[in-house]
Amino acid sequence: MNIATHLHSSQPIGLHRHAAHFCLLPFAKDVDSSVMQALMRGELPMLDDLPASWRFFHHAANNRPDKAIGLLVGDDPIVSLNRMVLTGESTPLAAESVLHQALAFSLGLSDQTPSRQTPSPERLSDALPVELSAWIGSVAATAQMIQGHMEDACQGLLSAAESCHVASPVLAALLHAQIASLVPNPVHQMQQMQAAIRLASDAAPRIVAELHLALGAIYQARGGTAIVEAIRTYQTALQTDIDEQADVALMAELQNNLATCFLATDDGNHLRAGIAVQTLRHARALICDEQHNELWARITTNLAGALVYAPSSHPQSNLTEAVELYEELLQIRVRDKDPVAYARTSLNQANALAHLGMFGPAMEKAAEAHKLLRAHEEVAAAEAAAELIETIHQARADANRQADANHQADPNQRAHLAQPSAAPEAVHGSA
Repeated sequence: MNIATHLHSSQPIGLHRHAAHFCLLPFAKDVDSSVMQALMRGELPMLDDLPASWRFFHHAANNRPDKAIGLLVGDDPIVSLNRMVLTGESTPLAAESVLHQALAFSLGLSDQTPSRQTPSPERLSDALPVELSAWIGSVAATAQMIQGHMEDACQGLLSAAESCHVASPVLAALLHAQIASLVPNPVHQMQQMQAAIRLASDAAPRIVAELHLALGAIYQARGGTAIVEAIRTYQTALQTDIDEQADVALMAELQNNLATCFLATDDGNHLRAGIAVQTLRHARALICDEQHNELWARITTNLAGALVYAPSSHPQSNLTEAVELYEELLQIRVRDKDPVAYARTSLNQANALAHLGMFGPAMEKAAEAHKLLRAHEEVAAAEAAAELIETIHQARADANRQADANHQADPNQRAHLAQPSAAPEAVHGSA
């Protein structure tokens, strides 16, 4: 079986969303060059601009698998493989091929991996397009990564990327980005990401923004002066023509990271802190469905922490809002399901309550968090909880002494609880 004779000469494999990420384009005559170029950039042309045999791809990219399946006609090898991708059900072919193996492995339908070496058109009996051969090589490298052979996996991904620099520069860019996520050295990470961004200069805005998000995260993880580069990188990503409705999670992630960078460079600048808080508010408002619960929780945690610690002309209202935000988080970070996340969130809420001078509820929350964190051997977080408990004890004693002094000076004067002057830094766990 010669699969290549059924394939179009260029394949946007790995560049599109949803099932289209794995779909194959059958051979079609007289395809408009602008349509093919758009697909290879990771952009999706209008449905009517696509050849009839490719319109299933449009539905697949828009997460409409049923409509896509309905447009698949016949039982040639490419239709069969696309049906396997869209249904998630294994499809036996008349003869095995390395492409079938790679797709089945990527979809979790088979443990059999394709060749460990990046296939080349000269070595494959199917004479597949270069970019498709490169993608198969990347699948083989991913299998090596799963097996713990990280060095071999990185080398395999690099070979795959270099083989398709010309045929599919956007795919090559994504493979370089995958290497960056695997190598431990920050310098090597940045080198791979910079190569990726150069190759993807003409890619769809979504892909350009995703690559800048990854590079920005590398800078941000380094901290120090690299935070400035992270800010510039995130701002560049936000200046691309991202579709906020289609790429809601990407937009929210960028805004969240940019805001945390602003907070990391905090020097008492009220304007910068205010921008960070408003950016986090906007990012949080973007996430409105259960599909992005974890991202919403991470953004909400950062917003609450910013309200506690960022300089403000109205700290009391900020602290009250932070307590309410932590309460919202505790509705999804349930103790029975994730006791550590629950404990970290409770500890952050205790810290905000302590800043408000509400020492009773703060002590109750902190004590519960301390017990859970110790039980789950979260040593650093448990120590932070113990430190907060001690701070609350001291602040409560100071408040009581002050209340006694005030009462002696004026028996009719009501006592006011003092805020702790320096509660420990909030413990931010992963969402």
